[in-house]
Amino acid sequence: MKKQSRVKSTLHKGPEKIQNEIPKISAEFLQVASSIGKFIEYWGFKSIHGKIWALLYLSARQLSAVELARYLGVSKTLLSFSTSELIAFQVIQEVGRGPKRTIYYQANPEIASVICNVLRSREHPIMAEIQSSLDRLQSTEKRRSSARIKKPRRDLEVDPNQLGFVSELVTSAMNILDSLQWGSLSPDTLAMQFLMISAALGSQGEVRQETTRDTAGGK
Repeated sequence: MKKQSRVKSTLHKGPEKIQNEIPKISAEFLQVASSIGKFIEYWGFKSIHGKIWALLYLSARQLSAVELARYLGVSKTLLSFSTSELIAFQVIQEVGRGPKRTIYYQANPEIASVICNVLRSREHPIMAEIQSSLDRLQSTEKRRSSARIKKPRRDLEVDPNQLGFVSELVTSAMNILDSLQWGSLSPDTLAMQFLMISAALGSQGEVRQETTRDTAGGK
């Protein structure tokens, strides 16, 4: 609360005031926001989430809800829903109110912390469910294999190598998320580790695909 009060007091100084005429924004600035919006969609968010974050993070000052709605060409209702969702994930912050109680926002400056907050609140439960499902499937396959149980002809066969690869990928991701959950590593270290493991696993996946294609071609 103290931090918000301190920031709030700056909203009434010079350039922080709402002006009758909203400053223009360059086409290049909007293009960057649009491009980031498209990228954010691949991470499970909406395009507008990425656009809002980009404008706030790259802006030299805090922006009002009125300015954001005008720049993005969206309704106040859509902007309100979108900013509320971003605040819930701690991606952006409400920093105070200006004249006519217009809300001002700023981006969370700690990008690593933003990534960790999203991973902790959204990805961890999903990955835990996937891991549980994989464990059950592996147990079933091992039990059938050890007992030499013949599957009905209509049962779809499970490739043990591919199942093992997916299990390794999920286990690696869960190890990172568990470290995040218990705070055993710093956000910066976790973010870097997450990116490195993702890249390594992606490389392994490409090698497996090439091997599969070569094997298929040799048959």
